[in-house]
Amino acid sequence: MSIFLGKSVFPPARQHPRRSELLKDSEEYFLKHWPFETEAARQHFCRSILADYVAKTVPDTEHWEKLVFAARAVTWAFLLDDMVEVKATFKSMPDLLQVIYGNKKPNPDLYWEVVTDDIWRGIQRGCTAVEFDQMTCTVKEWYISHGQPIPDSFDGWLIHRHHDCGANWVWAFSRYAMECRVTDEDLTHPAVRKAEDSAAVTCFLVNDIVSFPKDKMDNREELNGVSMIRKYGLASTEEQALDKISDIIVQRTRQFTESINQALADPTLSSDMKQWMMALPYAVSGNSWWGQLTARYNFPGLPAPRMTINMEGQGDIIEPAPFADLEFDKLVDGVLFPVQKANVPAYYPEALTDKHSTTVIE
Repeated sequence: MSIFLGKSVFPPARQHPRRSELLKDSEEYFLKHWPFETEAARQHFCRSILADYVAKTVPDTEHWEKLVFAARAVTWAFLLDDMVEVKATFKSMPDLLQVIYGNKKPNPDLYWEVVTDDIWRGIQRGCTAVEFDQMTCTVKEWYISHGQPIPDSFDGWLIHRHHDCGANWVWAFSRYAMECRVTDEDLTHPAVRKAEDSAAVTCFLVNDIVSFPKDKMDNREELNGVSMIRKYGLASTEEQALDKISDIIVQRTRQFTESINQALADPTLSSDMKQWMMALPYAVSGNSWWGQLTARYNFPGLPAPRMTINMEGQGDIIEPAPFADLEFDKLVDGVLFPVQKANVPAYYPEALTDKHSTTVIE
């Protein structure tokens, strides 16, 4: 089943009403504190709209300061991941982890340590010790995954990629931004784990699809999911690999929907975790929406593959236009897709008004 420019397989999407403010804060913060090497790198950063990822994956929180720090943290995570992958700074991660934990003062001569300390101390001030431990554990998990060999099976690779891509970072930052204070027992609940795992697979496979043209151009496609499908003998051609990934995305989207319903129906699960479960589909749709906007995967002459995104409660279907026909200032304003009218019902009619809702997903 193809996911390209047809009926959307993703949950309907929203974006935060203060999106523009969020992008402005993040852009100003990192342009001031993160010394990009060239003007072109600075412009690429701005066009990548990394904070928009949070605006679209955490669209409904009223905790503005936490949303700001979550956006800075996710932007930091993207930039740090680039440093580890491209600039071989992996060896500095043990020291950086100690900065994150608050056990080490940042080296004033190392800008990434200074920025890391500033962001994580801001996060730490606004959360409980349990929340902070949950977030820092996801960073350590990501760090450890980068030192592991590539598994011999595709199923093993999916697990490895889940940790390597930082999906659990995003879930933790999202819960923080929503002020969903969940217990460790909540996080190990079977339905919750399956929902988060399936959502993560959907997100990173979508990102692998939209980033594949650029990865090929940069000769970095070897570890992209499209290439890995072929490496493990599950497809012979790129077209077959894309079809196979599409099938997996559809399957995993259905799985996380079923798992969320199971979690919502369990009376032992905390109300905060149920609120997070009701927000998780927006993270999936927001991830796909952002991936088609960001210059991280798109630039004129090389648009990313396109997928339909439904806008919840607005009666609109967003269908992508050719990226090369648009200017970057329009991209930053979010004007990338022409809009067509359609009847798209609200996905969670009670989710935002009743924190204890057990709304079942249709």
